[in-house]
Amino acid sequence: MRNVLVIGDSYVDTEFFDTNTRWFHIGQEPPELDLIACRRLCFAAQFDVEQYDKKLLEIFLFCNEIIVEFGKIDYVIANTEYSILCGAALRDHYAISGRRLGDVAAFRNKFLMKSALAWSGEVLTSRFVGGELLARQGMNVVSEVFTASDYPLVLKATSQAGSRYVYVVKDAVELSQKMQELKILGIEYLVEQFVDAPVIHIDGVCRGGELLFVCASRYVDDCYAWQHEKIAMSSVLIDDPALQKTIVQFTQRTLSSLNARDLVFHLEAFLLSDQSLVFLEIASRPGGAAIVPCIKNIYGVDLLKENFNVEVEAPSVLSSSGFLGAHVSKSGGWIVLALPEMSWCEVLSIQGDPPLGEHVAWRKVVAAGTRYNVDYFEDPAVGMFVVSHVSAAQVGLSIQQIKEEFSIEVLRLDQSL
Repeated sequence: MRNVLVIGDSYVDTEFFDTNTRWFHIGQEPPELDLIACRRLCFAAQFDVEQYDKKLLEIFLFCNEIIVEFGKIDYVIANTEYSILCGAALRDHYAISGRRLGDVAAFRNKFLMKSALAWSGEVLTSRFVGGELLARQGMNVVSEVFTASDYPLVLKATSQAGSRYVYVVKDAVELSQKMQELKILGIEYLVEQFVDAPVIHIDGVCRGGELLFVCASRYVDDCYAWQHEKIAMSSVLIDDPALQKTIVQFTQRTLSSLNARDLVFHLEAFLLSDQSLVFLEIASRPGGAAIVPCIKNIYGVDLLKENFNVEVEAPSVLSSSGFLGAHVSKSGGWIVLALPEMSWCEVLSIQGDPPLGEHVAWRKVVAAGTRYNVDYFEDPAVGMFVVSHVSAAQVGLSIQQIKEEFSIEVLRLDQSL
């Protein structure tokens, strides 16, 4: 009998396991699978990427109970941004096979990843200051790295995601204030140079240190716009061959500089006017929003499955190499539309959502009657679409049309009682 521990809503390929398996679960909600857990450790719902890291002592005690009653834990499935670091810590502590802290730490902490790249000198990254130096010296060290003419600067949490706790600050007074706010919340942070350039996301698979699949898209509106302005997030696959080549080389240098071996990654970079790239950040998991269904529909590559295979040390099952091979002419993109209401609410109706058809390859739309934000602001997507077309330009036009036509009507429940 194998013992499998699943953390959070991590993706699980149940076909990998036989019926002779015991399941254990940690978190607020189990994966969307019909798994009956022998034991569960429940946490209250939170919107905090570090929620499991902060509960590590409780999780260790829970695992000790499992081991005493059922024997050793054979697999830890922890493949979301929330759970990766915690899962690696458990594998280290209990000598479980799979990714260890040394494999994932630099892909969860923005200060560590930027420091590694700056040390290697192979990949361009913006100026920054963070870590113990910033924690001890605060604005004193900031003034040594940046001058008044360098503002605006960017203040960001080192281990969050989705542009949470990211601020573009106009001067030293605002920066000092925001740093103090994050310090009070117990959030580690870094300060970096503001780069006024479009952002692209690069998604791929690396096994044994070799890049096996990669593709990249240009954000129309990115995570920052979603998080701070509630603007629909979207991107379009890049179909320029010269830029694709630049992206492949940039990705290979980045992975090499971070000593990457086995991972599915989501890498973001600034695209400068001369078509060169500046590193922004990288994560050792598939991208969010509608990136996974987009790549699955356009390239036939299931990044969730690939990520799971990395987790359990199974071989890759890739059917495409993306920009590395013969599929470079693919065109596609995605758009995700935000819930504009931040209070407790119910969706009454949806208008302007396009059906599956010639150019809409995949869709997921919220159902009328769905309620959100009961315990906390859930930041949900109410409409997600993958678009396929003959060129990036046509994809962009289709995305813009969806953005203009899609809308929902909601009822604020706290005002209806």
